[in-house]
Amino acid sequence: MREKLDFPVLLIDGDCSLCNTSVKLILKLEGRPVLRFAAINSNVGRALISKYDHDEALPDSVLLIDQSGLHLKSMALVRIGKHAGGWLTILRLAGSLPRSWADGFYDFVARNRKRWFGTAKYCAGVGATDRQRFLDL
Repeated sequence: MREKLDFPVLLIDGDCSLCNTSVKLILKLEGRPVLRFAAINSNVGRALISKYDHDEALPDSVLLIDQSGLHLKSMALVRIGKHAGGWLTILRLAGSLPRSWADGFYDFVARNRKRWFGTAKYCAGVGATDRQRFLDL
């Protein structure tokens, strides 16, 4: 049986500029500071993911783990909006689209993100007050 997390964890591609910028935006806009963060390929990220039996290939861009399980692609975005609140509740709109459309758009952006936005060092420049929310720094 999986252990329950006390907080939702957003796992991102640590080398992706879009992913890192998104985390900084989340830190700025969230209404409730409940999300924790880790890179997918960090020891912490791999350990968290390994607790979930999952047949589907995991995306290397964004995953969200919370009390209800592992969420991928557009559903990860919906769960970010649910947990973070504030302006980020707009992400919940992705749940109102047909899942194939929302995931298709997600896949298109994920496939091209490094070409369009480049790479960046994992959450460089995160302030001291937010640093404790990163499980692998």
